[in-house]
Amino acid sequence: MNNNQKKLIEKLEEMFQLSQADLDFGIYRIMSLKREEISSFLQEDLLKQIHSQLNLLLKTESAGELEQLNKEIENVKKMDVSEKVRSAIISELEEKKKMWKMLQTFLTLRLIYTLI
Repeated sequence: MNNNQKKLIEKLEEMFQLSQADLDFGIYRIMSLKREEISSFLQEDLLKQIHSQLNLLLKTESAGELEQLNKEIENVKKMDVSEKVRSAIISELEEKKKMWKMLQTFLTLRLIYTLI
């Protein structure tokens, strides 16, 4: 768990006032009864869910960008320009696709690393 993750969990524990065992009325009584469950969620499940959703967002965004680049390549193929210009534009778009795929791989590996 890195420093930012620890800060997030500490802030949430502070917000839920899990360290305030002496509060025994209203919602605090309920929170006290659920203290173990909440603490377990904050320490274990929350970060996994955050990483899962970030990974899903990354894949969705990357897939959308790659789809857009594929459409642009198809449009360029239909353009009425010289073969040299067409090839240059397609080459540039293919390079962007490679960069997006590399970025997706890097960010996925980074998310996996932070889970370890």
